[in-house]
Amino acid sequence: MEAESSSSFGYAERLSRGHYRGTLNLQSVPDPPLLVLRKVKILADMFRAAEKVVLHTGAGLSTACGIKDFRGPEGIWTNEAKQIGASTKGVKSEAFYANVNADMNLNNEDESKVVPRKRPREELNQGQVGRRSSIRRRQAVNYNEEDNEGNNMDSDTDCRDEEKKMSPALKEAMSWASLPKPTEKSVPNAVPSLAHMVMATMVREDFVQCIVTQNVDNLHTRSGVQRDKLAELHGNLMVEYCSKCRAEYERDFEIQSAGFKKTGNSCLRCGNTLTDKALDWDDQLPEPDLSRASSYRLKADLHIAVGTSCQMGT
Repeated sequence: MEAESSSSFGYAERLSRGHYRGTLNLQSVPDPPLLVLRKVKILADMFRAAEKVVLHTGAGLSTACGIKDFRGPEGIWTNEAKQIGASTKGVKSEAFYANVNADMNLNNEDESKVVPRKRPREELNQGQVGRRSSIRRRQAVNYNEEDNEGNNMDSDTDCRDEEKKMSPALKEAMSWASLPKPTEKSVPNAVPSLAHMVMATMVREDFVQCIVTQNVDNLHTRSGVQRDKLAELHGNLMVEYCSKCRAEYERDFEIQSAGFKKTGNSCLRCGNTLTDKALDWDDQLPEPDLSRASSYRLKADLHIAVGTSCQMGT
């Protein structure tokens, strides 16, 4: 079956030319299974200790859905630069991740202990499922002590035991080696990934207070994230927008322009002419999304970046 034409190509073509596109050919390096387990335990402890959590998502989240990114190894702008013989200024991220791992005491086999966060986190009562109104508070887990049931919580011991139980197939999957390359999809035909659905559930159950995204593919909305908990800083390819009353109209097709250009349709609320809601390079970040992101940013004590470096590079 022939691959669909990705909407990322169309959006890239609609952006104005001559602007700096950032560092291209950015590459990710998969962690070995033991390091993944250690980081998962650290992340879980950070969630338990945090009061307010904001997720920041980027193009790397949607590549599994078949939507191409811009600056990755097979990104649209990376491939375009290769075709014209321009330098992609490729950056391998081993050094970056080595520094991160060192900060987390994860590089050295003898330095695996985790310093727990001191602030408590509300946690679900055993056997309960519900929002945080039905949740009790307890101290963040100290991995070097025993929990309330007397179980040893030493992170490295737990991680090594879990790694020993893993099958070779699971270890290979964790290294990304066996993951199939997703079929390219257009934005209207792309389906939210498992990661999108998990994030939507975390927002719904109030473990995450807001998702701030650079993505324009509408997948967070389609996964069920409430609009007042979502800040789309670069807009949305499937939304028509009224600049007068700020009404939004979600479509089942992609709007074929960018830069808040008029679409010819009228707002049903106030009669104003609608525009697309996909940013071009020189556009201001849209409201109320920018204010929403800023408000949640100030309240949050834990920010997690997923599928993005949160920078353009130099």
